[in-house]
Amino acid sequence: MKHLRSKTVIQDEADKAEYVRQALEFIVTLPNAIERDMYERQLSEEYSLSLEAVKTEAKKLYKQQKIMKQRDKVTAPWNNSINNGKFMVTKAPAHENAERMLLYYMLRDPEIALRVQQECNADFQVDEHSALAAYLYAYYAEGHPADPGAFIHYVEDEKCKQLASGLAMMECRDDVSDKEIEDYIKQVNNYPVRAELQRLREQQKQLNLQAGSTIDEEQRKKLIIEAALLGMKIAEMENALREG
Repeated sequence: MKHLRSKTVIQDEADKAEYVRQALEFIVTLPNAIERDMYERQLSEEYSLSLEAVKTEAKKLYKQQKIMKQRDKVTAPWNNSINNGKFMVTKAPAHENAERMLLYYMLRDPEIALRVQQECNADFQVDEHSALAAYLYAYYAEGHPADPGAFIHYVEDEKCKQLASGLAMMECRDDVSDKEIEDYIKQVNNYPVRAELQRLREQQKQLNLQAGSTIDEEQRKKLIIEAALLGMKIAEMENALREG
């Protein structure tokens, strides 16, 4: 920052705006969330800018840089989709997206954090998500208000800091509905059941294959019965998911 400032001559508002833009481009590349927050506050105070405006602009620049990095990583066969104006990215599983969205809103609303803590019967499947949720529960339990910047300072684990920083820079609708939160919680709660269903379906498939290939009639009947019992269990679990 000092090096950049020493190279910049600020004579008017246009020069100041250009310097702030360059400074933010540097700040958003810093891997340490505490450093980013410190420099953003310094920039805000030095040039009499609102901290909210500085952080909003930083989020925009971070998002732009992230998109450019994603495009740089795309292999040759994908370039046609970019040239046609359709940039495709690999989607994370639904339960992982649900976990991230819950964390995004938990970071901004202690009531949502409390609701997730009370209603999520299943742990978050991604280790970093589960650890960050635990930090949020502890943070609010100590009476701290919702403040992404302060929370980032509160978190001790470096991976969790990076995750919290990324969530703080995400741009999503603030007016999330109760139904949306309910759907995200349902995705998290249902994942272990869906994973077990997948395992049972594969087991049933193997039993049917074994039954079809065995020449022992007694063994074949035994395998068919086992597969049928598994089928009944699968049907019960599927019905429970639909009703839930």
